[in-house]
Amino acid sequence: YTITANTPICEMYAIMTEYSVSEGIHTEPNPAKGLTEFVIPLSDNADVRVEVYTLSGDLVWEYSKHNNLAGECHIPPSPWPSTNKAGRKVGTGLYIYKVTIEYASGKKEEVIKKMVVIKQ
Repeated sequence: YTITANTPICEMYAIMTEYSVSEGIHTEPNPAKGLTEFVIPLSDNADVRVEVYTLSGDLVWEYSKHNNLAGECHIPPSPWPSTNKAGRKVGTGLYIYKVTIEYASGKKEEVIKKMVVIKQ
């Protein structure tokens, strides 16, 4: 695609996120110290699921948010407090997170990235 001065902003956003959704997904802050949120650019309305795993593959935390509008999606609505499913603080270290996006159009994307949690 070629973006020109006459290209509508919504079309530019769709073009950019279509090719860079994996680069746009990130955590704030990274490294995490206490509170973290997952920021996910969506080119269309979608359901989003985030799962956090230890390096050994154990599921630490998961969250799903349905019916998100196109644009920047923040998961969870308030920052994740770096706790496991039982509510206990996770240890310092490297974690893997997987973002699954299911667009209203039926398209599905999965992105896997790393994040660091430091002593809280």
